[in-house]
Amino acid sequence: MTAVAVTVTVLLAVAGGLTLIRIIRGPSILDRAVATDVLLAVVVAAIATEAAYSRDATALPVLVVLAILGLRQLGQRRPLRRAEEPEVSLDAVLDATAAVCLITGALLSLAAGIALVRFPDLLSRMHAAAKPQVLGLLLVLLGCALRLRTGVDITTLVLVGAFQLASAPVAAHMVGRAAYPHDQIRTDLLVTDELAAHLDRISERP
Repeated sequence: MTAVAVTVTVLLAVAGGLTLIRIIRGPSILDRAVATDVLLAVVVAAIATEAAYSRDATALPVLVVLAILGLRQLGQRRPLRRAEEPEVSLDAVLDATAAVCLITGALLSLAAGIALVRFPDLLSRMHAAAKPQVLGLLLVLLGCALRLRTGVDITTLVLVGAFQLASAPVAAHMVGRAAYPHDQIRTDLLVTDELAAHLDRISERP
């Protein structure tokens, strides 16, 4: 599991670095807002990875704080499983599945970070924040749940994932609505502009 933790940490670090590049480069406040959402998800994924590797659930409430921007008390440390427990083969399968989820989630976070730097306009960058990054975070949370395997920890992780699923699409929608009337999108890259047609119909009404 050490190699998995190192791999995931490196991928998340690169994703975070690329996200910081987009925050610095902008060019608009909305670009920075999208990148900040991705950076927050990368931080949540990194904390979840550490919890999965150490089997220490102490930091899980921090994930809830980051997900809902509220306050929550720190959870209790979960003791390590004893080596003499009978479900060794099941533990091995769950640990392997957790490793796959963690690495896949980190790769998706890395892809989101690359997209924030490489994609040409705000609307395309929104997809990086709303799609691969959210899926990557959910996979990391799933891997963390497979490592911790207690009801309280899994419930906390489910709350984190639910808040992310509830907030990410709404945030992307609001960023898009704020960007469109202020000409912060590249209309030359749009194949179909349904919103423009809708606004034209509204303006033509008496």
